[in-house]
Amino acid sequence: MTTGAVAAAAGADPGWLTTHGLGALLGGVPISTIRGWRLAGIGPPYVKLGGLVRYQRAAVERWIAAGGDRKDITTR
Repeated sequence: MTTGAVAAAAGADPGWLTTHGLGALLGGVPISTIRGWRLAGIGPPYVKLGGLVRYQRAAVERWIAAGGDRKDITTR
């Protein structure tokens, strides 16, 4: 995915990522894997905005820095 496609996948606000945008940011992680992480509670923190799942870019970066362990970060 190109940089422009990642920006488009992030939506109007670059501080938030869609599931597709997160997959692109993580180097092509399949959407099904990210959904599985979300259901198991082991992926990056997310919020539902009007029924849409979004990932705050800063929280994802903290999740990555913590080695991908959600228990080691805070989302605030």
